[in-house]
Amino acid sequence: MLEINLYWIFLAAIVVIFIIVAKVFLNKKKSNVLLAEIDKIETLFIKNHKFYEPYLAIKYRYTVKKKEYEGYCKIPFSLLTDINNNVELYYNYDLNMPILQINQEYYVGNEVIEHKLMSIIPYIPIRYLTSDPSRNFILPLNRKYGFFNKKIKKIS
Repeated sequence: MLEINLYWIFLAAIVVIFIIVAKVFLNKKKSNVLLAEIDKIETLFIKNHKFYEPYLAIKYRYTVKKKEYEGYCKIPFSLLTDINNNVELYYNYDLNMPILQINQEYYVGNEVIEHKLMSIIPYIPIRYLTSDPSRNFILPLNRKYGFFNKKIKKIS
C-alpha cells in the first residue's frame, strides 16, 4: 500500500515538473520582424586599426499596436553593399567631405548622400520583442541581398 502511494506521488511530481518546464519554454520572450521607416542617415568614419572605416548612423521608427517606437544603430557601410555592386563611401580630405560613389555617379556631402541613400533604402528590417517592442535591433543582412540589390524591397 505504501509503495503504491509513493508511486502516485512520484508520478504526480514528474507531471508537475513537466508542466512547469513546459510553461517556462512557452512563455519565452518572442519576437517579430518588420520594416522600420528610416528618418535620418548620417555618415561616420570610425578608426579601425590603421584606417578609417565608413559607417552609417541610422535613426528609424516603427509602429507596433498603434504605438510608435524609435531606434538607432551604427552599422558598417560594407554591410549594405552587395559584393558585385560598384558602391563605395569614402572621405575626401581635399574637400573635407564624404563622397558616395555608385557606379560612375558621385554624391558629395552628408545631406546629398543622405537623400540618395534614403531614396535607395527607405526601410530597414528590424526585430523587436513582442513583450517589449521598444527593445529592437536591426537584422543582419545576407551579403547576397544587400540594400543596393532590388530584392530587399520585397521583404514585408
